[in-house]
Amino acid sequence: MDKTLNDIAYDLAKETFKNTSFTFDNLWQELSKSKKIHYLNDSEIKGRLYSEIMQDIRFLYVGNQTWKLRQFVTSEEIKNAHQALYDFDNTSSEETQKVENENEIEFDYDPDNAGVYDDKTDPSDNLDGFGEEETNNDEN
Repeated sequence: MDKTLNDIAYDLAKETFKNTSFTFDNLWQELSKSKKIHYLNDSEIKGRLYSEIMQDIRFLYVGNQTWKLRQFVTSEEIKNAHQALYDFDNTSSEETQKVENENEIEFDYDPDNAGVYDDKTDPSDNLDGFGEEETNNDEN
């Protein structure tokens, strides 16, 4: 049975990196050097491998664009990685409020006066050239 690209990458990572963390680019470079795969110059293959590694439980993303093989990771490291990725309770309420305030959009809108103009206001003044046609000043 032929090995998949993901299986080859796993075997190579196990051989090369053992219990140390590595980046996807490190893994890709090692695959390129290994000559086990002949079509590594294709960016589509690189993207597919990255997607497969994301879904492969043998690989664990540990943060800062680094990976480790799950078999070399302690349960505490798995817990920390999981917490860093999925636990939003670490954010204080002050930090959350600050982000929410930064994301608020302020605008002046009075629903009681929407669309109401007095005699001194021309509604087209607010259109800033909307609907104006360009004129051609070139005369023969």
